[in-house]
Amino acid sequence: MRCLLPYVLRKQRMMLKFGLRLSFVTILLATGCQLPYSFPKPGEPQALVKLRRVYSRSDGTHLREAAFIGDMVVNDHRVDASLTAASTVPMPIRPVEASWNLVTNFHHFETRTFQESYLVSTPYTTTRSESYSCGSGYGATASYRTCSRTVTSTSYRHETRYRTVTRTVAVTDAACSVLFTFTPVVNAEYLLQHNFDGPNACTVSCFRQQSGNDGTFSSKPCWTSEFRAGGGKVR
Repeated sequence: MRCLLPYVLRKQRMMLKFGLRLSFVTILLATGCQLPYSFPKPGEPQALVKLRRVYSRSDGTHLREAAFIGDMVVNDHRVDASLTAASTVPMPIRPVEASWNLVTNFHHFETRTFQESYLVSTPYTTTRSESYSCGSGYGATASYRTCSRTVTSTSYRHETRYRTVTRTVAVTDAACSVLFTFTPVVNAEYLLQHNFDGPNACTVSCFRQQSGNDGTFSSKPCWTSEFRAGGGKVR
């Protein structure tokens, strides 16, 4: 889901003029925005995970690569689609069971027009009749009378208007999302290899790695207690 936080914050600034307020938590829930993943600090229990992405093809002009653990963002960035050489990113991960989601999205950008709503404060005039004392004289000669007069006042109401706006949007050319449950072991090293072969055609493989004294690695498939396909939600 695209994060709409900047758009909603602009809306909230407008709403504040009219005395309306949304809490930050409400905004996060309403906009589909995620909090960043909290990587373990040195000295805390952790496992080393190397996330490797391999592409057999590319589409569009830009590539979005994203990784989520639960509802938290591990990384989310865009690169030029021509820069799709295999890459490996090592990162410390907390050794707890969690749902992972790896997202790949090749896309290009187009300029499109949309109808957008906005609020305006519109003045309007109201009239009312009010009474007042209009007597004369004092004491025994006083005359008591009540008169009326028309009073005009200006108030404001909030009206919804619409306008046509032009925006640059990302248009998907080929995308894939792969879900899995991963439970790394403390101090272990892993390789998660994500292969993209086309639209809705991607896989992820998990390998437990052992470092050798000569700088090489030996790899073996992860146990089912460490890695299972599925277990997340598509983004």
